[in-house]
Amino acid sequence: MSDFITLQEASVVWVKNLENRVAFFNQQLLEFLYTVRRTKEFDGQKIGRLRKDANLQRLFFETVMFLEERNLIEETGYKYYVVKNHEISDLEIICSLYPYGYLSYLTAMQIYNLTNRFPKSIDFTAPPRAEWKKQQKQHFTENKYDDPHFSPDDFITPYPSEIIRFKRKKMNVHTRKNLSPFVHRGENLRVIEIGCLFLEMLRFPNACGGFQHVFEIYEEMGEIFKERILSATDSYGTSIDKSRVGYKIKKHLDIQDDRISKWKTSSVSRGGSRKMLADEPYSDTYDEDWCISLNHVIFE
Repeated sequence: MSDFITLQEASVVWVKNLENRVAFFNQQLLEFLYTVRRTKEFDGQKIGRLRKDANLQRLFFETVMFLEERNLIEETGYKYYVVKNHEISDLEIICSLYPYGYLSYLTAMQIYNLTNRFPKSIDFTAPPRAEWKKQQKQHFTENKYDDPHFSPDDFITPYPSEIIRFKRKKMNVHTRKNLSPFVHRGENLRVIEIGCLFLEMLRFPNACGGFQHVFEIYEEMGEIFKERILSATDSYGTSIDKSRVGYKIKKHLDIQDDRISKWKTSSVSRGGSRKMLADEPYSDTYDEDWCISLNHVIFE
């Protein structure tokens, strides 16, 4: 038995060991090939017949052709490949390609069965572009790139794009400096935690089907998820978040909780500039208890 494996054999193992990822960018395959070429080993086995000065671009095209011929991967036309091992969704592809961020807003609402809407695009929340690049470069700090045809930037996973198609859909990319907590759904999906989703629904109702839709979901599901909502708002909510959630949970759902009482005494002050909808004008309809302008027709 040989102590060596070929680069082709190593590439098959790499594809099969993508840790539940179902897709990868050119850059991620290029990183694998660069590392294998430099170390001449993979997964604890030596790579035979591979020169350290082998042309990386040629290795890339030969590896892609090899994997496609064996029906292991499929090219999509957008510089990423899908692994042909089972039926995969557009949501799984996105979470596999982009290592930072999570599914959010109307897409997350659909995953949690909070809405009967079918979004035309996929909502994905990611850190700002500069932070994305910083995190990617930290990933490569131990590598010394000495290939004259490539720089470290050539190995960085692209920032989420609203141009790329994932099966039939495109993404709505939402940038957020401080990401919310997320959970794993199944093997491949990362979705904003449901309490934080309810918080985001009141912050950005237009991204969640509109305020009336959000209002109705709170009415129907707020009691069921009250602990998650209150915990997320208590941990991550601002004063205005606590006014909005407190008004909705206390006034409309009649839920009693010490945290809500605390918000009311410590976070709510009269004479403030609070509005239920941040992007709409003030309304004369006003709640004195929570010092908030109820500036939507639903309250008239």
